[in-house]
Amino acid sequence: MVILTVITCILICTFFYTLTAEQSRMHMALRQTAGTLTGHTAYPDGMIEWEGEIDKRKRGLFQTVRGKERVPMKTRGILAHRVERDMESLWTASDGVLYVRYCTLIRKGTDQR
Repeated sequence: MVILTVITCILICTFFYTLTAEQSRMHMALRQTAGTLTGHTAYPDGMIEWEGEIDKRKRGLFQTVRGKERVPMKTRGILAHRVERDMESLWTASDGVLYVRYCTLIRKGTDQR
């Protein structure tokens, strides 16, 4: 029973490490996708490998990049049921140059009145 408990504790620690690593990869992949959408940010390392889903949407000046992934835990030891965790993140990509131009245009339009 003690050995199964130790194995289970190791698997739980491994699961939390996997969650942290996947969340970090998701963060970098979403940043890279948001930077690619604006065209003003480049990453020298090439494409970041991430196995989740990336959904891109545009709302006016801003574009949103949403990422989703389900991370399963290996079931061994005392664990009888399967444990999974859903991760989700959202990035907003904004074109800074275009945003400043629009703000300047609006300011000039209100100053002339």
